[in-house]
Amino acid sequence: MSLMNQKLFTIDGYNSKEYAFNNNDEYYGKTLQHTIMEFARAFIADISHPIFIIDSETNRIIYANEAATPVQGEYDLVGEQFKAAVQVFAKDITDESIAFFNRQWYNLKEKSFEWENSTFLIKELQPRPGVPDQDTLETWKNMIAVMLHRFRSPLTGMTGYLDMMEDQSQNESHKKWFALINKGIDHLYNMMDEMEALYNIPANYNDSKSSETDAVAIINNIILNLPSEIQKKIAFEQADENITFTCNPLNLKQIINVLLKNALEHSANENEPIQITINANRYIQISNPGKVIPDSIRKNIFHPFVTSKANNLGIGLTMALLYAYQFGGSVFLTRNSEECGISFTLCFPN
Repeated sequence: MSLMNQKLFTIDGYNSKEYAFNNNDEYYGKTLQHTIMEFARAFIADISHPIFIIDSETNRIIYANEAATPVQGEYDLVGEQFKAAVQVFAKDITDESIAFFNRQWYNLKEKSFEWENSTFLIKELQPRPGVPDQDTLETWKNMIAVMLHRFRSPLTGMTGYLDMMEDQSQNESHKKWFALINKGIDHLYNMMDEMEALYNIPANYNDSKSSETDAVAIINNIILNLPSEIQKKIAFEQADENITFTCNPLNLKQIINVLLKNALEHSANENEPIQITINANRYIQISNPGKVIPDSIRKNIFHPFVTSKANNLGIGLTMALLYAYQFGGSVFLTRNSEECGISFTLCFPN
């Protein structure tokens, strides 16, 4: 349950600010004590995702629930600057704030309350809706493994029999039918190759192949290898010639290819280019003037086999998400409107 959907209590009638707050490591702290601490603990302690209470004047953390314990070091975040503990992406790239904490990506929700003439912020890191968790991804991958095993054997037999029939047939009119059947079988093999590629992508963090990667060079190389008529449909904006991110270069190339292909397939306006924006503030955004993605697809857009295209498996965005997980990144649908078009954003951790 989201804390933001619950009503905050009005806190008054307690001890004075001087009594309720004390100093913390030479910082005139506002470290919560006494009744307000009991209230805070009771209110957020059992919620399963990270929640912080922040002093709005200093942006320091004065309380964090157990889910907000850092996985590395397990030290207490009280007294730390919130921006030092949690990486936050501003709303200039998305309608909702994005946050990175403990190698996980969240939607950031914020609410304020007053106590003893001071303002405090409750910052809640909510799990992303519509994004498959680790268990769901592993379940899908196990199902794909079964499907691949069951489909390949009969298809191999069918291909063999078809080859024999082609060799023995003397009827020229049969050739076009054989060609159509072969085309259908090739399409099935291609789909199985896509599913096998998805199956082989690990669903967890692994930075062993990460390095400082020249993202600008990779994007330019991808564009240069496209047909010239496609290149004309793409506008690449870069704030700096030398923007590097720590990631696996191959994974980055695969993600950009998926997002760019998706934008080209869904672009609705030939006169407006697909926009690639790269920013040193840890993100790459690909935007296209496409039609609004309907809620029925948007809600589960990063799940496999979710698509509006009849001949598309709908696994590209799932693959992009898994590739990003390899270096701690993630992919977001950051714009989805008639006015602004469609934007997918690849975010990198600090």
